[in-house]
Amino acid sequence: MALRQYFSIVWRWLWLIVLAGSIAGGAAYLSTRGATPIYQSTATLMVGAGIMQNPNANTSDIFISQQLAETYVQVATRQPVLQGAVEALGMGNDWNVLRGRVSASIVQGTQLLQISVIDTSPESAAAIANEVAHQLILQSATAERDAERNKHRAFVQQQITDLQAKIEAAQTQVADLEKQLGAAFSARQIQDLQGQINILQNQINSWQANYAQLLNFLEGGSANYLAVIEPAEANTSPIGPNNRMNVLLAVMVGVLLAVGAAFLLEYLDDTIKSPDDLAASV
Repeated sequence: MALRQYFSIVWRWLWLIVLAGSIAGGAAYLSTRGATPIYQSTATLMVGAGIMQNPNANTSDIFISQQLAETYVQVATRQPVLQGAVEALGMGNDWNVLRGRVSASIVQGTQLLQISVIDTSPESAAAIANEVAHQLILQSATAERDAERNKHRAFVQQQITDLQAKIEAAQTQVADLEKQLGAAFSARQIQDLQGQINILQNQINSWQANYAQLLNFLEGGSANYLAVIEPAEANTSPIGPNNRMNVLLAVMVGVLLAVGAAFLLEYLDDTIKSPDDLAASV
């Protein structure tokens, strides 16, 4: 069949193609116009201390946190977390009401975990996302660490203060000894001063290590630690339905079906309509 014949068929059945596209588009518009809008809200959590809390985090800590984030993505949509959220929000006792509405993902290359919720109410979507994030934290080691930290906070804080005072006093002593070392003349005096400096420096190093551990405990620094860094907020811009896209797709489908029907009818119709048909039949 020549290209001119294709165009001829399309032109002959153009009324059907236009009608089918119009009906399909109109039906899609009417159905989506009355559809309930869907809203999405997202809460973001940090897995591990992160660079903000621990600027000296090494590659191993970051890698472990990223691996843990992969696990928490799976836990976030499981029964313990969703059941806790349902009960906390007074949505009943069936956690399946949230299945399909809650999703979790990782921001690639980071320790960030996102929990997204879709709902017909923007406020409800935000509330559910924040509660799921809270329940995920409760299921992690974070809750236990927070309770332990609160229990020992005053003691740890006092230890940090004492260590800081000892470190500063020892550093002052080292500075004084180094001045004496610069003015010393005898080998024995130099040796004694250097020995005192080494002892104090070793003590300072030990105190600083203890100080860092206590500070890490107080601040919650750990690879297996969850914290919300950006709570979900009500987003009043719906993510669906996309009326324009739905109408466009419906028109395209209607047009394609009409074109297919036109060619099928032409194929089944063996009547002679033109000289070319007559020549083809001879």
